Amino acid sequence: RGRKLAGEDGNFTVLTITDLRERLRYEAEIRVLAFQDQLSGLANREAFQRELALVTETGPVRHSALILIDLDEFKDVNDQFGHAAGDAVIIETSRRLEAITPEGNVIARLGGDEFAILTGPGLKYTDVEKIGKICVAELCQPVRHISD
Repeated sequence: RGRKLAGEDGNFTVLTITDLRERLRYEAEIRVLAFQDQLSGLANREAFQRELALVTETGPVRHSALILIDLDEFKDVNDQFGHAAGDAVIIETSRRLEAITPEGNVIARLGGDEFAILTGPGLKYTDVEKIGKICVAELCQPVRHISD
């Protein structure tokens, strides 16, 4: 949409006004989809790899820890109870990890039943060990799933 304005010398200027709000909203959605796991709402593998690269590129000044989590017998849940039950396990696992992981750490679903926690700087070894122990204790608890 434009508007023409005649100048004194016979030339004119065309102005175009475009509302970019919808496009910017759409681009923001795409960025979220590109870096967020759709089922769990956690960071996905791509987002995690970028964060890990940032940590390793900053050199020895910044220290972090990496906690890798793989759910035992997850395939059996899908096989015996269906994918809806498997999805419920993934969602509940994500919820529990978010609840027990301190602010400033990256929690990601790497794929399938694999998760990772990348701790931020400033956590002592004992704090990381405590997070690991809490993860094991929390993730060993049963997941209650009510099917539709």
